[in-house]
Amino acid sequence: MKKLAGLTLFCLLLVVAYWLWPKSVSHEEWTTFKKATPQKIDTYPTTEKEKKAAQIDQEENSPNDEQEASSSKRAPASIKKPDTNMPESLPGRQWGLYPNQEVPQKITFKNEVNPEWKSLMGRDVLRFLRPDTKLFVKKEKSLTLLERGLGRHVEQVYVKMISPEGRHFSYHAYVDSESGKVLRTWNNTIHEPMGKETPKFKPSGFINPDGATRF
Repeated sequence: MKKLAGLTLFCLLLVVAYWLWPKSVSHEEWTTFKKATPQKIDTYPTTEKEKKAAQIDQEENSPNDEQEASSSKRAPASIKKPDTNMPESLPGRQWGLYPNQEVPQKITFKNEVNPEWKSLMGRDVLRFLRPDTKLFVKKEKSLTLLERGLGRHVEQVYVKMISPEGRHFSYHAYVDSESGKVLRTWNNTIHEPMGKETPKFKPSGFINPDGATRF
């Protein structure tokens, strides 16, 4: 009887752990934003085919936070909220502080967290880009920054983009958690299409008055 009770308890613990595990470990997925027409943007989970085409799996690792903090142009290091009387941010968020920066005991937040921030970001980034441009976005973590004594909730994301010609662009960014506006970018990279040669210019044979060859 005791063995049966012990086995039942063990199975119950496994069930509880199964349901709690996905909630305790956040696994963010990639989202695709495709500008179908000037007025229409399609949004859906990134497919495996798109991941392969965008070489997403090869560049998923984000830069080290300490390396980012070494330059004023880069993002501040993120730290977990210490067990002190520092003001609370929001559950699941970290404080992003520059070296020697401390959070005051009383703080006002300049924005709120909008669950639609990613959708707003995708539409804002693609607003002035041409149709057939694809944007891939993955959230890395949620942070609260200290800006002139005020707290701002942001989302750190990794962005990949493919132009209609096949050129690849990638960067990391801080996105306002309420408006979806991109606040700061770093590690901006441009990748030329594989298998395509860079256009070459040939001289026309004419010589300008200054002696330079005309192309």
